[in-house]
Amino acid sequence: MVPARIAAALLAANLSVLPIAGAATAMTASTFDGSRRVVIIAAETSDDERVREQRAALLKHTAALDERDMVVFVALRDGEVEPIHGPAPADIGDFLSRNPPAKAGGFEVLLVGKDGGVKLRSDRPVRAEDLFALIDTMPMRRQEMTR
Repeated sequence: MVPARIAAALLAANLSVLPIAGAATAMTASTFDGSRRVVIIAAETSDDERVREQRAALLKHTAALDERDMVVFVALRDGEVEPIHGPAPADIGDFLSRNPPAKAGGFEVLLVGKDGGVKLRSDRPVRAEDLFALIDTMPMRRQEMTR
């Protein structure tokens, strides 16, 4: 469960937090091997100002991305995938067809957990610190931090 203060901050920022053990759509085992958390920046074009803003916000924190086993990429409407941090999975198109961005031609940020569930959807850029705070509340991450 997401702590109330983090959930309140995310909701105040107009972000959707999906329950960790809820009915989130899971990716198939062939898509990811469970070793990474994934941030998908979905947009019509990579020239979208929100894409540039999200990319810049995350790339300021590459050590924190690595510490949390995260990969980041942009998925464009035409099917093109642009890796931002780490490799993008080859079959991301299948995942996006099952989990399309909320608005055709719009912008969306998705956080996919190691279990393959969509943990966060936002129709605007997300602060890196907010993503990290959410991830740090997840059971798998909490186990990682105690090792």
